[in-house]
Amino acid sequence: MILRSNMKATSFQNGVEYKVVVEGESWEQGAHLKGTSTSSVLHTFLAYGIDKKVKAKSPDAFEVLKRVTSPSWEFILPLDTSISDKSASLYILFGGTDQPSSMGALRLNIIPHLHLREVVEVLTLQYRFILKSSVAGKNGFTDFKLDPPDSKDWVQLDQLVLSLKRESDEVIAKFNFKRKELNATDKGTLSTKKTIRPIDATWKLSEIIHSFNGRLNKDAAAAGIEIVVQEYRTIKTFA
Repeated sequence: MILRSNMKATSFQNGVEYKVVVEGESWEQGAHLKGTSTSSVLHTFLAYGIDKKVKAKSPDAFEVLKRVTSPSWEFILPLDTSISDKSASLYILFGGTDQPSSMGALRLNIIPHLHLREVVEVLTLQYRFILKSSVAGKNGFTDFKLDPPDSKDWVQLDQLVLSLKRESDEVIAKFNFKRKELNATDKGTLSTKKTIRPIDATWKLSEIIHSFNGRLNKDAAAAGIEIVVQEYRTIKTFA
């Protein structure tokens, strides 16, 4: 039997104790977030918080996304929920007031959807890229920063930033290859400049997900990535 720990938080507001319990310790995009609050808690919010503003107790630290007033609650996270990173995260706010800056705050650990993590695994295991970090990107994307393999095939590549988003029936991928390229000047000399070469791809879930277990078909995903890699290799050396 697997035992899963819960997250708990207590807050004292105007002499009253408020408590909240959330089932689990981390949640992926699209997950169900379940919890309970003590009877003294009148309001429970799911909010997006900027960490430095939370620490400074700024009144605009939180953006409230959903709210409940019952002691037992559940929030369904959207597939494009922002993951937790060094700057921001989702929070559970709770207490006897409906003012976010005056409520107790429990920071949540939101991780990328399993299918996005498995796509990155294909790059690290089959193509030998090295994952350096993952951060919340724009417009619901998650940005994975990867260093290239130690290979002559990738000698011009400084870094790959792979932006992924899981939607209801597809995975959207934006490959941004940060490269060093030779640039011919008007004087006939060569200089090196850094540039970003974007290549986009969209993969239908029906084509890359196993129907029997819902996991990524890594062979199918690798075939999709290989198309991108081959297109990247056609980029000319001289700009």
